[in-house]
Order: sequence, then C-alpha cells, then structure tokens
Amino acid sequence: MKKRKITVLSSFCLFVIGISLMFLLPSTVLAKSEGKVVNVKLTTALKLLKQKKRKITYVLYASRYCIHCQKMKKIYRQAIAKHPNKEIFKVDLANEPNSSYKKLKGLHVNAIPTLIKYNGTHEVTRLVGESKISVVDKFLQ
Repeated sequence: MKKRKITVLSSFCLFVIGISLMFLLPSTVLAKSEGKVVNVKLTTALKLLKQKKRKITYVLYASRYCIHCQKMKKIYRQAIAKHPNKEIFKVDLANEPNSSYKKLKGLHVNAIPTLIKYNGTHEVTRLVGESKISVVDKFLQ
C-alpha cells in the first residue's frame, strides 16, 4: 500500500511539473530562430510592425496542428532559402491564448496558413492557404 501511494504521488508531481513547463516555457521564449523563420508571439509580431526602422515585414500565421500549414512548411523553407536576406516572423496560433483571436479578426486572418507582407503597419499583399513554391518565391521578391 505504501509503494502505491509513493507511485501515485510521484506521478502527480510529474504531471504538475509537466503542466507548469507547458505554460511557463512558451511565455518566456519570445523568439526562437529557425534559419530565416523566427517564431514569435502575436503581440511581438504586432510590435515589430510598429517599429519605424522596419519597412517590409513578412508575418506567417500558422499552427503546428494545421495539416495545410505542415504541407507548406517545406515550401516556405525552400522559398526562403532562395531569399537569404528575407526574414519571416511566424506566429504559431496553437501557442496563442483565446483572447488573441479578436486581434486576428482585426487583421482579417480567417484561414491558415496566411503569409502577409507589410510595409510598416499597412498590408501590401497576402497568400492564403496552400501554394506552389513558384508562387511563394514570387511573393517574397
């Protein structure tokens, strides 16, 4: 009986630690680079758009759970490799709180993946859904 209590207690402790890490780590890491794709929170992406020194900004709204986003991941990487001077900020919507969806509605992000090219805070153009590499390549030029 004593062994069972210890096992249950240790399982519970591991569960609590796992849940704590799940909520603490994503909020402490603001930007993690994947080559020329930088993972950021939505609030960070919005702040980047408001920076005066930044003229052209690319923001990709996607989710790691979205099958279309997963299909496009390889295409984005190949297209970005052709444009080493370009940097794309990726917002993984799976990491965003529910309150962020109001901000996304304001940005008119109604489907994912959505890649938007901004000039300052003004949207220039966007790609929505799955695209061929030639389309993404042309978009990044």
